Amino acid sequence: MKSGYPKAALAIATAAVERAFLAWSTGNFVKYSPNQSFTAAEWSHKTKLYLADISKLTPNAWQKIISKTRAALRERQKGVRNPPEVEVIDLSLTERGQVMDADDQ
Repeated sequence: MKSGYPKAALAIATAAVERAFLAWSTGNFVKYSPNQSFTAAEWSHKTKLYLADISKLTPNAWQKIISKTRAALRERQKGVRNPPEVEVIDLSLTERGQVMDADDQ
């Protein structure tokens, strides 16, 4: 079994969230045509950009991600939906890698 952090999984999930935000960017859901599906052909480049920035995360950042994810999952199991606070900060990352936890400042 491999050890380490789920970098690729986070990159794919983040690209999927970007696609969802784009689908709702007008305020209404815009259905993609079949040739714009969430496929490697359409999203592998953007996923690789996310992966490049995710690969720069420190063990401390990963612990925060894991801790907050577990807390959010516990809250969701209780029926509470209270997302953690995040904000965009200027780091030496691509524009896709600039969304960081507010506690990281």
